Amino acid sequence: MPLPADVESLMDRFKDRMQEVHDLRSAAQALNWDEAVTMPKGGAEARATQLATVQKVAHLRFIDPVVGELLEALRPYEQSLPPESMDASMLRVARREYGRNVRVPAALVQNLVFHQSVGYHAWLRARAENDFASVADILEQGLVLCHQIAECFPGAAHPADTFIDFLDGGMSVALLRPLYAELRDQLLPLIRAIGEKPAPDDSCLRGHFPAGRQTEFARALIGAIGFDGERGRLDHHSHDMLFPISTTDVRMTTPVDEGNLRLGLFKALHYCGHAMYEQGIAPALEGTLLRTGASMAFQESQATLWENLVGRSLGFWTFQYPKLQSSFPEKLKDVPLATFYRAINKVSPTQCRQKADEVSSAINVMICFDLELELLEGKLQVRDLPEAWNERFRSDLGVEPSTSGEGLLHDIQWYSGTTVGKFQEYLLAALINAQLYETAVEINPRIPSDIEHGDYTALNDFMRTEVYQHGAKFT
Repeated sequence: MPLPADVESLMDRFKDRMQEVHDLRSAAQALNWDEAVTMPKGGAEARATQLATVQKVAHLRFIDPVVGELLEALRPYEQSLPPESMDASMLRVARREYGRNVRVPAALVQNLVFHQSVGYHAWLRARAENDFASVADILEQGLVLCHQIAECFPGAAHPADTFIDFLDGGMSVALLRPLYAELRDQLLPLIRAIGEKPAPDDSCLRGHFPAGRQTEFARALIGAIGFDGERGRLDHHSHDMLFPISTTDVRMTTPVDEGNLRLGLFKALHYCGHAMYEQGIAPALEGTLLRTGASMAFQESQATLWENLVGRSLGFWTFQYPKLQSSFPEKLKDVPLATFYRAINKVSPTQCRQKADEVSSAINVMICFDLELELLEGKLQVRDLPEAWNERFRSDLGVEPSTSGEGLLHDIQWYSGTTVGKFQEYLLAALINAQLYETAVEINPRIPSDIEHGDYTALNDFMRTEVYQHGAKFT
């Protein structure tokens, strides 16, 4: 097929339109950050309307027939290029996303975004009051939206496949269920065997750790690891979130618990990993659909790599622990490194995924994944969810029901979004980060020693070169 004579002009028009879509989506991220961090509570309803409008306009600009015509006219040009080239990647990803988005009516997108914002504030109130009943209707509405979106993609083997494929392309319920079953069969005996051993003493992590000093230490720590404070910021909030407005403006929020050092410390490491991925995307990808992670699981893999594989290692704290002791001398001055190391790696199953240890968190994810599929399949009703939730945690992890705020309401995912299609990323991320880290060390065996001496350059260089810079160019 011959190349169109006006390739350059067509590409300019295509890039201009993608820039518009990118800018509108980035503006929505900025509104989301303001909603979480600085907006007065009274602004919630107006903000929901604003976000819904911005995202609807972004959707309409993207699914405009003009975009489809440009993609078709540029198909010969794309086919003439090396697949890894910038232009071929931009066109390939845009064609895939256009094919998905054009199926979804703009009014449905607007309803979804409005639901996300309203659900977020309803969830905040419900969690604070341990009142699941007050958000049951929100969850019901989310399920209705799920089915409406799934109906835009007939032919899927399972209703959840649409949402899973959006976030982690190529994944499906049929692939994930046997994978989870295999891991579950290995993890549950491991968790039970650990539970039969004497538990490490983690009292050094409990007490009074002033929020201000936690924030100061967290910002210094993520800066030392590689987070660029000139191109991002860390704020504290009751829920942890990432707001990638651009590669030069990546914002995150993390919780702080003055009574327990573990939460804020490891959430800061976790979101530092997220943010460094966003900051490491090649500047040339700014303003395109490529300026995001390869998938949600890949994005999450970088967060858990820094939180768990690096952040819970003895080598990491060999260098960083004296600094932490200096920040909290009244609590940690006389606590040996070995005691602290065992404390941060204590396995203690909980209903709260965000506070779960590295071993049992995978079971938390599997429970949520199973329950959301049952909701979507109609096998489980929202009114019966609390009982089903508690029974699964009792049978799998031996955890007795706690308050709704610590259990069924601890996570925002089911109350602010399309209800399903996100939990798979957390377990996939653990598999991805292990493989990436092992490969990095195989290529550069000095990485563990460097980390022990506070040098993260080699690991960062590997991730920037092999993962970050490519954004969404590759699946």
